[in-house]
Amino acid sequence: MMTGPLAPGNETIGDLKRRELTVVAPLVALLLVLGIYPKPLLDIVNPAVEQTLRTVNEKDPPPTVADIALRHGEGEQR
Repeated sequence: MMTGPLAPGNETIGDLKRRELTVVAPLVALLLVLGIYPKPLLDIVNPAVEQTLRTVNEKDPPPTVADIALRHGEGEQR
């Protein structure tokens, strides 16, 4: 037990009942699938993100070499 010994009244309580496992199992499976292959979800979300960026009239430019060097502590003047 990670949190110490069980309280006296809790020895008979099981971890998950069949009903709880039936609810949790599909959620865990979905998390695993989207963690390994998120492209279907990203394909749904990307048009909304692009529209939002167009609405605020702002693009997300790639970082410049100088920005990357400063993040890693290179190129600092002393």
